[in-house]
Amino acid sequence: RRELSMDSHTIERHPTLYFLDGDIVLCAPRTNGICQAFRVDRVYLIRNSPVLREMLSSTSASNMTDHFDGAPMLRLNDDANELAHLLELLYNTV
Repeated sequence: RRELSMDSHTIERHPTLYFLDGDIVLCAPRTNGICQAFRVDRVYLIRNSPVLREMLSSTSASNMTDHFDGAPMLRLNDDANELAHLLELLYNTV
């Protein structure tokens, strides 16, 4: 298990989609090379997105070696802005 910190300046919390009570961090690259961190609720993602359900059901928290702010972190190849739009859509439909 490896705990990553913001000291390296490679990870930046999203200003509105980083919930301290979230149980998983999704990290997606921005155009400037910084990884944008989204701390969200795993169960909520699984319930509302078939794509994320597939991805997260095959990756258990115990198999994730990277952690950020004490939560398991999953690195994605998707663009951070696109992921932000998807998460905003999912979270605004509650």
